[in-house]
Amino acid sequence: MTIEQKQPRHRRSLRTAAVIPALALLIGTLASTVPASAATPDSPSWPDPQNESLMWYILVLVGIPILLFVAIWFLVSVPYVLKKSDAPGEGLESRDPQAD
Repeated sequence: MTIEQKQPRHRRSLRTAAVIPALALLIGTLASTVPASAATPDSPSWPDPQNESLMWYILVLVGIPILLFVAIWFLVSVPYVLKKSDAPGEGLESRDPQAD
């Protein structure tokens, strides 16, 4: 007489959790070995590149980061300005350590 033991549910779920990413990695590796079929820059379907001016590059590489900095600074400082307080933590409850 043999007693057939079933595996606990958590062991099956752990095994499944280990097998699924391994299969995804295997399929992704196999799919990435297929050669690319994109057109090359020498083909007639690619347009000639535009030569952008130096001002365009300065605007993109300097202007956008400055704009992002100013926008983040503004969003962070708005609560303090709207509260109209001098100190950032003035509106918070202050607890007197000697009152305990």
